[in-house]
Parts: sequence; C-alpha cells; structure tokens
Amino acid sequence: MIAARSQRIAQRLYATMTSTTPCIEIVTFRLVKEAKKEDFVAAAEETKQAIADFGGCNGCYLSTDASGNGLWTDMVIWKDQEAALKAAQVIPKHPSFAKFGSMIDPTSVAMRHS
Repeated sequence: MIAARSQRIAQRLYATMTSTTPCIEIVTFRLVKEAKKEDFVAAAEETKQAIADFGGCNGCYLSTDASGNGLWTDMVIWKDQEAALKAAQVIPKHPSFAKFGSMIDPTSVAMRHS
C-alpha cells in the first residue's frame, strides 16, 4: 500500500515537472553602506508593478537576515525558467528599478534559478 501511494505521488510530481515547471529565482545581496533599510523596502515596493506588468510572476518575497548581518534575499517564483531568465535580462532595466538597484552592493550579488 505504501509503495503504491509513493508511486502515485511520484507520477504526479513527474507530470507536474514535465508540464510547465515553476522556476524560483533566489538573489542574495547586501546593501551599500549609505542605504537605509526603510528606504530600500520602499524602493522595492516601487518595483512590484513592473514585475506584475512583465507577466509570469507567481509571487515575490523580500527578506533580511534576522541576525542583523545585512544579508538580504529576494525570491521570485516565475511560471517557468524561460520567464525567469527573460525577466532577469529585461526587468532590471525598467526605470522603477533605478533606485532599488542603486542601493544594492553589486559585488555582493549572487543569483540562482532552481
């Protein structure tokens, strides 16, 4: 019974993965020394419309390390890898990202898609 249930779960997972599989974009970074947390969060809010207008975004989340070490994580769930990769090229050029991007230390950025 357990083996049959496991097989059904595996079949559902495989079917999901072979159709349009969501892609998670995870970006970690630190802010430049001059940036204030409140200003950065406000600038991040200003980017949400551009992300929504691009299409393919199923959710985005911004967080900072609770320990106060200055590490931020920006996670975006895209409909698929193609949308994620295209967005990574197009969206940062949108005017609403200028202030947001200027507050991020470019030497600290690490991006990955999974």
